[in-house]
Amino acid sequence: MHQPNIENPNLDSSASSRFATAFHVLFQTLLVAAFAMWFGGFGFYVSFVVPVGNEVLGSTFEQGLITREVTVPLNWLGLFAGLLMLCDVILMRFSGQSPGRRMPLLAVGAMAIVILVMQVALFWLHPQIDAFVDLEIHEIKDDYDQFYWLHRLYLWASTIQWIAAWVWLLFRVSLWRTARRLSK
Repeated sequence: MHQPNIENPNLDSSASSRFATAFHVLFQTLLVAAFAMWFGGFGFYVSFVVPVGNEVLGSTFEQGLITREVTVPLNWLGLFAGLLMLCDVILMRFSGQSPGRRMPLLAVGAMAIVILVMQVALFWLHPQIDAFVDLEIHEIKDDYDQFYWLHRLYLWASTIQWIAAWVWLLFRVSLWRTARRLSK
């Protein structure tokens, strides 16, 4: 049965439905693109750029100078993707588009939160580590042990975030498959 739109009689429910569908498609596309740029960029950088940079430059310190600059936009991409992941869970939960199974939805939400918490840690750690880098003489200044400890924390936060992203991806794909199956 056709329900008239009370707020705007010129916008009937089928137009409203088309708008909601278009918004959903646009949002999901943005989510996938942001995730792909961040997660793919992170994986490519760690797997190829760092090892090749170490080899070509002949110095982990010199490669670290490049990494120091690249991680800034990578961290912003991570924040953007993480916020979209969290919005995705909220939209699924409150729009009624959550495909029946609670466990995958809870896992997707939990992983989005882990990704965002680790991202906050990375934003906090980056300037702490940066303070130990002497750009004039190209070496670590002051307390190398403290620099090493902070750098290890950064790597651990990145690793936890990377694992959470894989778990998020696994459960998010599961939710897409469930939604598709239910829509048939």
